[in-house]
Amino acid sequence: MRVLGGLWAWFRPILTEQILPGMGQTLILAQIALVATALGALLLFPLTARRFAGPVGRPFGRVLLVVVRSTPEYMLAYLCLQMLGPSMLPAIIALSLHNAGIIGYLMGRHADAIPYRPDAPHGLNLYAYETLPRLYGQFLAFLLYRWELILRESAIFGILGVTTLGFYVDAAISELRLDVAVMLIAATALLTMAVDAFSRTLRRGLRINDLPVSSRQQRGGLTPSTEADRSLRLCERSEAIQRSAKVSERPAALDCFADARKDDGGFRPHHL
Repeated sequence: MRVLGGLWAWFRPILTEQILPGMGQTLILAQIALVATALGALLLFPLTARRFAGPVGRPFGRVLLVVVRSTPEYMLAYLCLQMLGPSMLPAIIALSLHNAGIIGYLMGRHADAIPYRPDAPHGLNLYAYETLPRLYGQFLAFLLYRWELILRESAIFGILGVTTLGFYVDAAISELRLDVAVMLIAATALLTMAVDAFSRTLRRGLRINDLPVSSRQQRGGLTPSTEADRSLRLCERSEAIQRSAKVSERPAALDCFADARKDDGGFRPHHL
């Protein structure tokens, strides 16, 4: 009991004065950067999409996003730190720009693979009603995947003066308190693993864990959907066949089943 009491007396100030405040600041910085990344990706991906930027603006948009996503967030944070001073703002700008460039570039490539109908609208209507709903699954999958990386970088950005876990780790190492530094690094690892597990749970719950879709599905005009959506499309196709003229002696349900297997790569519906 004396040993446990001594360990608790040593660990308690580390927990209450460094680990918990550092975790709180790390989560706050990561969540603000995540929201800023989402908004930035939604604004940037049209720059690389053929239907929005056109053949002239698309190369410039792709070069811009390649430069943004290729520039290390540490360099961006250092430049912002020199201009804005030590605060959360340089870290937020660096994290959001870097990750928005990555997600925006990937979403732009998926937008180019979308098969639009001939009478598709233009401008804002094309963006809001045709493109964005069909990229929503990929957007969430990419964003949740980058969440754990943003959290990890938020902890490291404590060296810029923000009181995240990295700030306390840097202070402990500078004071040669290596035992405290080890505990803080372990807390950072546990927090990162917890957020990564939560992100995986969200992706499974939203059924976007298997994104992005295959090129075969994109060529066939299929978007990621649940089994209920596939069954609904199957039923609609069956009704359309039944209303059309009898061009075959086979039952409509068999035609529907054959078409569904050909389009969906062997998908077997549970019901017709």
